[in-house]
Amino acid sequence: MASLLDGLYLSVTCTGGVAQIGPNAAAIQTGFLGDFRLRQQVAACAEWPRGELAAGYHDPVRSEVPVLILSGERDPVTPPRWGYRGQEFLPHSAHLVIPHGGHSWEGLTGTECIAKLASRLLETGSVEGLDLVGCAASIGRPPFLLKLPEGEEDSEEPAKP
Repeated sequence: MASLLDGLYLSVTCTGGVAQIGPNAAAIQTGFLGDFRLRQQVAACAEWPRGELAAGYHDPVRSEVPVLILSGERDPVTPPRWGYRGQEFLPHSAHLVIPHGGHSWEGLTGTECIAKLASRLLETGSVEGLDLVGCAASIGRPPFLLKLPEGEEDSEEPAKP
């Protein structure tokens, strides 16, 4: 294992996911790699210890605790619709869909507001008054640089063929 995260990943996915796939797993083919990823995961889980799922494991979590739900607009793993679905069971929740975000928002600009929202939630114990609209409006993709700013040109001569 390359890291502790790999062990955590296998502990969660082997018990909660791969063990649920069933006998037709070989029929699942996605993307240009076919079932390669699935075969690798099943093989790893065959060697990894796993626990038992508790009764009700797949039932929605219901809570009155205030929750800030974050979804990337373009997240193929946990899409925004899951965040909206979660709000049905979390009545004191607020859902921020991060513009241009995938499974993370790394590389986007203006994401400092997300930490501010989380801090405000922790300070107040409430999602009331969180500026989700303003935060979403401040997040964007970094500009695409077409020309180096004045004084930052490459000083090296281009290689001659």
